[in-house]
Amino acid sequence: MDKFYFLLVIHRRIILFTLYLFLVLMHLCGENHISWVFTDYPPANYKTENGEIAGFFYEIVTEAFEDRLEIALDISILPWKRCQMMVEQGQADILVTTATDDRLEYAIRTNEAVLIKRLNIYTYSDHKDIETINTLKKTEEIEENNLSVISYLGNGWAKNVLESKNIPVDYAKNNEGMYQMLANRRADILIEESKIADSIIKDLGLESKIIKTGGIAEESRFYILISKSSPHITILDQVNNILTEMHNDGTIATILSKYEM
Repeated sequence: MDKFYFLLVIHRRIILFTLYLFLVLMHLCGENHISWVFTDYPPANYKTENGEIAGFFYEIVTEAFEDRLEIALDISILPWKRCQMMVEQGQADILVTTATDDRLEYAIRTNEAVLIKRLNIYTYSDHKDIETINTLKKTEEIEENNLSVISYLGNGWAKNVLESKNIPVDYAKNNEGMYQMLANRRADILIEESKIADSIIKDLGLESKIIKTGGIAEESRFYILISKSSPHITILDQVNNILTEMHNDGTIATILSKYEM
């Protein structure tokens, strides 16, 4: 009986110790993984024909988290509106995007921008006001000239900046859809960074229907946003230091130059 009792105690201790190790490992795995959600948006971040993930944001974020902070990235490619909802609800940790007032209610941005981009103005071929569009230098001038804009669902910049200035905005279901809508003359202009827009226009075969004008709407700064509900909010200072380091040593500039940014 004593031997049986001894074995039973040992068996229970082994089970408890195994459970303890399992819980510790689960905790450590959680600490060493961070979830990043984005939509397919070449050349910023996208899936190649071979099923691999690429893009300048992908390379910058991978360098910062996996190579320098040694935190693995769990990546999900989803519709943009859902990406933002997941970070807002704490179901995902980070986004890379502009820091609008709405987003800063549920996330905290890094000090350093990972990209500063100029938002160019595109229109369809033979637009009757092309000369005026070529001279635009800020969003207020879009409203002054009664021009309508095409964007995509979930674009916080369009909602917060354009709609707040009473500029009419028509939303496509996705990023590629807004180019098709402009080609079909559903609105006057489309606003996007030229390297992103030029690549998509070429891929869609719309070079003869959409033209880049000399007009500029605004400069946008893109940051890493960490959900206020994320346990990784505690590493924000480390992320800030890493991004400063990557700017100073030329890493970010080198990555962007590969994509002609």
